[in-house]
Amino acid sequence: TDQMALAGSGCPTGQMGTSADFDTEKNVLDIGFSRYQLVLSVNGSPVARKSCGLVIPIEVPAGKRLVISQLDMSAKFEMAARTTGKITSEAFLAGDVGSLQDKTVDSNDSPLLGRILQRRTDVLRTPCGGSANLRLNTSAQLTQQGADSSLFEVDHIVASFKVESCN
Repeated sequence: TDQMALAGSGCPTGQMGTSADFDTEKNVLDIGFSRYQLVLSVNGSPVARKSCGLVIPIEVPAGKRLVISQLDMSAKFEMAARTTGKITSEAFLAGDVGSLQDKTVDSNDSPLLGRILQRRTDVLRTPCGGSANLRLNTSAQLTQQGADSSLFEVDHIVASFKVESCN
């Protein structure tokens, strides 16, 4: 995680910004955010957007490939009536194109408080052996038609890795 690069309005680096922890026993990368927040206030803009792009350099031994078996993106929200929150993610190797996946929560005609989880499984397999840059791009959007304040906060991205033989 020392060589991981971050960019975007949702994942500022530095004190109280974004944290990353790789659990070597579980092969899980947990990225936590303290400022990936979207806030819509009374008489403000009806739309808020933020994003976070991560680049993770990887080295895979000959005869092996890296597999991202699961990618979770979670957010908590406190939305006014007639508000929609959406989280989007994609994972790919630099030079390739990833498929976007999103999940939406809609408060309809009454306020809504809760959590949202976007879970992707069997996300990515690298070619056998060599080095590559893994890209994880995420975004969040909050849109409201009402006049009350709303909060939508992405708090974690968790990626589960495994190494498998190419035969």
